[in-house]
Amino acid sequence: MEPIILPRLSDKKPLVSVISITYNQEPYIRDCLEGFLMQKTDFPVEIIIHDDASTDHTADIIREYYEKRPDLFHVIIERENCFSKHRPIMAPLYEMAQGKYIANCEGDDYWTDPLKLQKQFDFMEKNPDYIMCSGCTQIYIQNSSTYYSNQFFQKSRDLTAEAFLLNGPTLTCTSFFKKETIIDYLAWRKGSSCSRIPIGDTPLFLYFTTHGKCHYENEIVSCYRIHNSSTTHGAFETRLRFLRNNTHIKLKLNREFQIGFPEKRIINCYVYTALKEMIKRGCKDRNIIGKLKRVHKHWSPCITDEFVFFLYSLIVSHPFLYVAFRKGVLSFKKTVLKLKRI
Repeated sequence: MEPIILPRLSDKKPLVSVISITYNQEPYIRDCLEGFLMQKTDFPVEIIIHDDASTDHTADIIREYYEKRPDLFHVIIERENCFSKHRPIMAPLYEMAQGKYIANCEGDDYWTDPLKLQKQFDFMEKNPDYIMCSGCTQIYIQNSSTYYSNQFFQKSRDLTAEAFLLNGPTLTCTSFFKKETIIDYLAWRKGSSCSRIPIGDTPLFLYFTTHGKCHYENEIVSCYRIHNSSTTHGAFETRLRFLRNNTHIKLKLNREFQIGFPEKRIINCYVYTALKEMIKRGCKDRNIIGKLKRVHKHWSPCITDEFVFFLYSLIVSHPFLYVAFRKGVLSFKKTVLKLKRI
C-alpha cells in the first residue's frame, strides 16, 4: 500500500534537511518535534518525518504538528511497516532531502540547544573541507529518570575512524553532514559487500571519517533517550546481540576501508563493554556466562574463561563487590583498561 504523503508547502528551498524516523513513540515524539520547532536559524529548513505505520497515536501527533506548520514539515506515514518487510527507510529519505546539509534525530530523542542547527551550519560554511560535524549529548535513562553526559573528549577535536572503532564518540542525534557525501555513501553501499549491513550509524560514521574531515564540538546539543523498547538498549540479550553485530561490522569495515586498526583492540573493547553491561545489570543467571562467551566467535584470548567465571562468582556471592564494581573502584578496572590498549 502506498504511504500517506503530507508535502511541505513552501516556495523556499531549504539549506538544511532534518530527517526523523519514528515508530510507536507516542510518549516521546512531542519532545522531538518541539526540539525542531525551537531551532533559530537565518536559513530555510525542511523537516522530513517518516512514521513506519505506528499502531499507537504517533502519526496523529505528527499530523497535528504538520497542520500547524505545513511550511516546515514534509510527512510520510506508511500504511505497512517497512522495517518488518526489510524495505529501506533511510536511503529514500536521504535522496528526497533538498538541503545542502542533513541533520538526523530519531523520534525518541530530541534537541536541547535552540542554536544547534545554526552553529553547525556556520561551522560547515566556514570550513568547506569538512564533511561532518557533531556535538555531545545528554543521556536520559527513562526507567530511572536520570541524566548523564556522554562527553567522550574533554576538548573539541577532529574525529578519526579509530575513535569510532573503539567507542563511537558521537551519536546520530548530534550529527550534521553534507548531503553530497551521504549520496556518495549510498552509492558505495550499493556496490559493496556491506550492502546488507543492518546497523546504519557505524558504517555511516566510518565512511565519513575515512572519506573526509569530521569535527567534534564538546558542547551538549541534544538528549538521547534509553528506554525498554530501544533496539540497542533494551533487554540484556538484545543489548549483547547488538554489541556482537556491531563488532562484526567494525571488523568488516576495518578491512573494507583498509584502516589497519588492530582487530584485537576492537574485540577487547567489545568484551570489556559486554562485561560492563553484565555487571551493571547485576545478572544472576549462570547461563548468562555461556551466552556472553558465545556472543562473539573471536572471543578475546586476553580475557580468559577463568577470569570471566571469577568475575561472575564475585558478583553473585559478594553483593558488596557488585556495588564496588559499579563505582569502578576495584583494581580489575586498571587491568581491563590495559587490555583495551593492547
